[in-house]
Amino acid sequence: MASKSASGASFGPLFLRLCLGVVFIWAGLGKVLSTSVVSGDDVALLAEMGVAPKAATPTPTSPTTPTSAPTPAAKSGTAGAKPSGGAAAVRPVGLAAGTGQLEVSRAYVLALSIKKNTMPGAVDGKPTARLWPEFLGQGRYPVYAAFACVLTELIGGALVLVGALTRVSAAGLACVMATAMWLTQIGPAVRSGATTLGFLPAHPAFDTAAWQPLMLQFALFCSAVALLMLGCGRLGLDTSLFPRGGGPTRPKAEPAA
Repeated sequence: MASKSASGASFGPLFLRLCLGVVFIWAGLGKVLSTSVVSGDDVALLAEMGVAPKAATPTPTSPTTPTSAPTPAAKSGTAGAKPSGGAAAVRPVGLAAGTGQLEVSRAYVLALSIKKNTMPGAVDGKPTARLWPEFLGQGRYPVYAAFACVLTELIGGALVLVGALTRVSAAGLACVMATAMWLTQIGPAVRSGATTLGFLPAHPAFDTAAWQPLMLQFALFCSAVALLMLGCGRLGLDTSLFPRGGGPTRPKAEPAA
C-alpha cells in the first residue's frame, strides 16, 4: 500500500503538469505566432487601442518615373518591403491591399474580444449588461489584459511543466480558464437569454461539437485547480528547491519490554 501511495504522489501531479504545460504553452504560442484578418469596426477598435492604423487602406506606392521602365521587383511586388502607415505596432504587420482588412496577431484578436465585452450589447433591441468591467476597456487596457493572458499561458505553462512555483502558476492558469469560460461561453449565453439551467449555452444536450469548447475549458480549469491543491508532487523542481524536510513520517519503534 505504501508503494502505491508513493507512486500516486509522484505520477498523479506529473501527468496533470504534463497536460497543462503542453496545452497552455501551445495555446500561448498560437496567440503570438499565428494571425487573423480583421476588418471594419474591428479595425476601428484596434485604432482606439493604439495598435492599428487610423484607416485600413492600402499602403501608398511611390510614383513611377515616366522615363524609367518598371523593374521586375516593381511588377511582382517587393517581397521584403515593410508596410508603412503606422502599422508597426501590429504583429505581424500586414494590410491586405484594396480590401481595408488588417492582419494581426491573435493576441490582438483576444484584445478585441475583451474590448467588446466591456461594451453593452443588445438583444432584440433591448440593451444587455456588460460582461467585463467598463474601465478595463479604456485606452490600452484590453491590450495589456490580452498580453497578460498570453504571458500567463506561456510562463505558467512552462513552470507547471517543470514543477516550479507550481501552485502559483496553477492558480494563474485556473483564473485564465475561468475568465475564458465566462467571456466566450457562459457570459454570452446569459446575455442572450438562451440558456440551459440558467447559465449554460442552449446547445442540444449531446451535440459534441457544440459543447467541446466549454468542456475543454472546464477540464483545464479543474486540472489547474487540482494541481493547485496537490502541488508539483515528488517529481518536480519545487520538491528539490523547497524541501519540506523530514520525509514521510515513519512509525515510531516500540520500546523494548
